[in-house]
Amino acid sequence: MKNRNSRQGKSRLPVPDPSRFHTRYFAFRGYTLAVLFLTVVYARLHSNALLHYGFLFLIALGMCLRIWAGSHLGPHGNSSSAESPFLCRTGPYRFSRHPLYLSNILISAGLIFFANAFSTAANIILLLLIIAHHVLLANWEESHLRKQWRDEHATYLQRVPQWLGLRHFPANEPYLTSFRKTFAWQGRNLLYACAAVAVLWIAAVWK
Repeated sequence: MKNRNSRQGKSRLPVPDPSRFHTRYFAFRGYTLAVLFLTVVYARLHSNALLHYGFLFLIALGMCLRIWAGSHLGPHGNSSSAESPFLCRTGPYRFSRHPLYLSNILISAGLIFFANAFSTAANIILLLLIIAHHVLLANWEESHLRKQWRDEHATYLQRVPQWLGLRHFPANEPYLTSFRKTFAWQGRNLLYACAAVAVLWIAAVWK
């Protein structure tokens, strides 16, 4: 999208028919993280190690990134479909093609190391699984958007790195929603992150 008005338009091309596996995996992507989190909680209940409170900073950083990205992406951020009503290229989307996924990785990393329930090697393996999960989602989403937006998406791919880098999309008219609307769209995810911290803390002291 080149300006604010174009965000209200429809996609340029009909959305392609995705495979059943990818469609379901994308729609239920949150459950994969939920299963991994329950694994951490179970390990935390059986661990005597101290919580690492310093890693709460990563969780806070991930939450801030989600709010910033959500204020530009709108309600589509929690959609069960990879279809996008517009191609977001403002805010953090100028520097990363997937800031919401990046925020998930930051929050997940913070939770894993805050819990301190596994060995360092096991923590890294768990984090790599989470990264692989988001790389799969990102690649599938991009293949979907590439068919939907064609030339505009190709230009975006050339100018902005998939995760984070020095390349960026030129500044254009910002599109920000109110904090109230952003929280209405992303508040559930933020509450999940806070609840996850609380659950891990309870698991640590429940002896």
